[in-house]
Amino acid sequence: MLLEPLLPQLEAHDLLQARGTQRPDSPHSLAAIQTLHRLALVGETRRYGLNRLAVAAPAWLQAHLPPAWGDRDSHRVENYRLPKTDAERQQLAAAIGADGFTLLRAAYAPEAPPEVREAPAVEVLRQIWVQQYYGPDAPPRWRQEPDVPPAALLIHSPYDLEARYSVQRGSAWVGYKAHLTETCDNATPHVITHVLRGR
Repeated sequence: MLLEPLLPQLEAHDLLQARGTQRPDSPHSLAAIQTLHRLALVGETRRYGLNRLAVAAPAWLQAHLPPAWGDRDSHRVENYRLPKTDAERQQLAAAIGADGFTLLRAAYAPEAPPEVREAPAVEVLRQIWVQQYYGPDAPPRWRQEPDVPPAALLIHSPYDLEARYSVQRGSAWVGYKAHLTETCDNATPHVITHVLRGR
């Protein structure tokens, strides 16, 4: 919003020349999220969905919420609280997956109200479940590492669906790249002429 009206003013004062020398750059910015282990991600996504539906459709959620879910989802999911053995982690992943698929089936049922079916939190849950589980089997099967989407597509947090894992010049982060174009003629000040936020 600031850049577009500024560029003609710079041209009018001969501070910006057409077809001058330019250089691109792609600095990165971190997402304002906690990067989660896959198991913590699905647990926190389930919790996120329930919290959002508790605001959007409290009566519907109360009618579809098994009592155990309220106790389980009262605290944020943290990596250090997760089980340590692989067998226990697989069991927890299956339980969380089953809960998520149960919630999705109820949310997409014909009798579900529009504020539930169209809730952004339900779509977030659906996208992450597609990435992390093979399907609504009983119990759901946790995707093995080779079968999860590539880093450029993988969602890392229910709170920011566009943040992606990236590596550039030996630095790794979860967040974004901003693609900048800057003038670099010696006779004029260096000015950023184009900004594009990318993943």
